[in-house]
Amino acid sequence: GGSRGGDGPRKNELGFFGDMRPNERVERELFPPKSETQGTGINFGNYDKIPVEMSGDDCPEPFEDFPKDVLGAQLVNNLE
Repeated sequence: GGSRGGDGPRKNELGFFGDMRPNERVERELFPPKSETQGTGINFGNYDKIPVEMSGDDCPEPFEDFPKDVLGAQLVNNLE
């Protein structure tokens, strides 16, 4: 087999593959305006009321926030 040349896929500044620049077309496709959707989904206002139980040895403490230094600002902004 031959090689097409180049160094293969490029990693972005966070070490992931892919372009980190905003893309309005892709964002509209993934997150259409509410006027173009059914308006149903997860009620995040009640999300913290869901009971959670953990068992076993060495259960981790719950996360109180998302570490930007680990996840990157773009991902954290999407999670908040």
